Amino acid sequence: MNGFPGIDIIERPDKPRDEGITMMIDWGLGLGQLADLLDQAGAYIDIAKIAVGTAALIPQELLAEKIRLYAHRGVTASPGGQFLEYAYTQGRAAAFFESCQRAGFSCVEVSTNEVDLDPGEKARLIRAAVDDYGFKVLGETGSKHAASTPETLVADARNMLDAGAWKIFVEAAECFVDGVFQRRVIDHLIRRVALSDLIFELPGPWIRGIRDDAIHELMIWLIVELGHNVNIANLHPDRVLYLETQRRGIGVKHRQPRDILAASKPARA
Repeated sequence: MNGFPGIDIIERPDKPRDEGITMMIDWGLGLGQLADLLDQAGAYIDIAKIAVGTAALIPQELLAEKIRLYAHRGVTASPGGQFLEYAYTQGRAAAFFESCQRAGFSCVEVSTNEVDLDPGEKARLIRAAVDDYGFKVLGETGSKHAASTPETLVADARNMLDAGAWKIFVEAAECFVDGVFQRRVIDHLIRRVALSDLIFELPGPWIRGIRDDAIHELMIWLIVELGHNVNIANLHPDRVLYLETQRRGIGVKHRQPRDILAASKPARA
């Protein structure tokens, strides 16, 4: 219970949530840092991504303890999708899944950022993760390096959901061209794929033309335009509580996001 029970704020569904999901990136939090973060903000984190291949650099016992800490607070830990891609290029996808099981992961990500998988092979990987290893699967549609058509993103998302993926990350790089927001991409996706099935990634500085204010503005835009229970990914640990204040209407008030994100509200089918 919070310390201000007499103050009305926007209610949010309790965990485990199917919407209003927040995914945080863990780039190497120590156990003490993680315990403190979860004490303060664990109720507002649904998924923690052990970023890219960092799971391979953490001592096995420490990694297992981190995953246990997350699970104790109802947070699903997942290794980064590019780590699976790296294993796949070596013909070691099965070994990757087995290692994830031993570490204690209950969820994996299937993406195609660096490896070009055809739809059939992508679906096969997802089915193997679900059926053979019992994982919850987070799919990702889009690439960090080459723009896809909105139609391709929709077909990819549907293919992964049909194969058994739980949710689909929308690669942030697909929503920007040289730092300019491509609203039509999100409009097209939400007309053809259920909003609750999509988790929108916030961009990072690795995307050409992205400034810090664009990351912030997209966060606000998603809440203003798609609702306080929109699914959002790629939060840094120190931004989890900030996002939650925006979801609940008790954060810093913002005008309609300006410049690169300013647009009329999307039409929904």
